[in-house]
Amino acid sequence: MFLYFLIVFVLVSVYLDRGSALPYAQTGIPMHAGWTTEAGEAVDLAEMPRGDLDLTADVSGLDIDGKSLCMKSIDTRFDVYADGELIYSYRPGIPRRLGASYGKYVHTIPIPGDTVVLGLLTYRGVSDYYYLVNISHALILLALAVIVFLLVRAIRRHTIQKELLRSLTVRLAALVAGVVVDIVRYYILQSYGSSSYTRIGVLVFTLMIGVYLFREQTRVLKLKQQENAQFISEITTAFAKVIDMKDSYTNGHSSRVAKYTAMLSRELGYDEETVEKYYRIALLHDVGKIGVPKAVLNKPGKLTDEEFDIIKSHTVKGYEVLKDISIMPELAVGAQSHHERPDGKDYPNRLKTGEIPRVAQIIAVADCFDAMYSNRPYRKRMNFDKAVSIIREVSGTQLTGDVVDAFLRLVEKGEFRDPNDQGGGSTENIENIRK
Repeated sequence: MFLYFLIVFVLVSVYLDRGSALPYAQTGIPMHAGWTTEAGEAVDLAEMPRGDLDLTADVSGLDIDGKSLCMKSIDTRFDVYADGELIYSYRPGIPRRLGASYGKYVHTIPIPGDTVVLGLLTYRGVSDYYYLVNISHALILLALAVIVFLLVRAIRRHTIQKELLRSLTVRLAALVAGVVVDIVRYYILQSYGSSSYTRIGVLVFTLMIGVYLFREQTRVLKLKQQENAQFISEITTAFAKVIDMKDSYTNGHSSRVAKYTAMLSRELGYDEETVEKYYRIALLHDVGKIGVPKAVLNKPGKLTDEEFDIIKSHTVKGYEVLKDISIMPELAVGAQSHHERPDGKDYPNRLKTGEIPRVAQIIAVADCFDAMYSNRPYRKRMNFDKAVSIIREVSGTQLTGDVVDAFLRLVEKGEFRDPNDQGGGSTENIENIRK
């Protein structure tokens, strides 16, 4: 996103500055051409040949009152004369490690209003640009050769992705094209004043590499998220199987509650990512039962108060098991709070409506329905309509109202009822529901 913003910013800046050359046009004289040597040969200041130069330009026919000569220099030192009088002398003040100076410099030179002839004298042997450009070209070509070599080797070894190969091919083509154009201009066309095509090639290469890296980073992050989601899915499913193996009376309970939780979450309008997350949390809502003694967990019939307290401890135990899983910290929430009630009368922390985590509110309805509407070795499941009526009755007190409303809407749509349910089942209230 930042890269796209930068590109838009540059384009907007170029558009807004499109008239910025006007002040220079008003105060400057476009005099790249019009200069001649002592032998009468025409010379363009933008593409001057090497060596000593003594140039003149006839400005008698130009309106030069209040105007300036604007130019860029490549040769390091030079002097400008107006009718034989020195009006400008350039001597770089910053020494460079490889010589007196290196590169271009922009000059704005005021011209006396009555000037007839301008003269330009350059000094030979002090321009680093001319003497280092060959080395620069050699280094650029060497770097390109190394890149191509590494690219070919990666292709042969099959260690490069096809997308990256295509991307690099296009980018290198742009870079090589710019370099070749500038080298041809320098050595064949004798144009010594610019390396703009190389810079354009480097700019295109850099921008496109930036775009690729951004897209690649996004792809890697998405892949990592998918791997994490897959890992969470596998771990939660495995734990759910372990939980149901421990409690033989409720085999399949965790997966059914997770399924119901997903149905309710979708009916409540949550997106698929949240629905999937709540499904995984619901799978592990009873993970704390692993720490409950099997004799208590699998006892048929009614539990004593002490045994029921042991059963209730599964919420705290589940929270302790899951709280340090940083990849999905919400897992611990469902295990800890799925028995909390809106009226604040249940365990473990007696939370009320606004304090109960949303996923726990949804799991509570799914858990309550499955506890009533599932067969056990010691009793038959409750009649479907009876179970639905109980959930409707406890809306707002034991179960959260809008979640119950979503449950009832799904019931009206034909959901939740077992396809094999012919209307049977117990119509008696189930006391001391443990699961």
